Amino acid sequence: MTVLSHIDTLNKRSNKLTKDIHDAYVHYTPDENIREMKKRRLRIKEEIEVLSKRLRKRQHETVQ
Repeated sequence: MTVLSHIDTLNKRSNKLTKDIHDAYVHYTPDENIREMKKRRLRIKEEIEVLSKRLRKRQHETVQ
């Protein structure tokens, strides 16, 4: 799996979690469940950021 495809997959997971979190609020899901979903989404977003930085660094090195 390339870095770009991995980032794309993580973005899709993050978007799904965002929808799930919204649905959880609408359906009065316990706060602990919502908190866990938010933590998972945050970890995904952090991983996306790390991979994006790595990709930008590689692209910058390739240009030079």
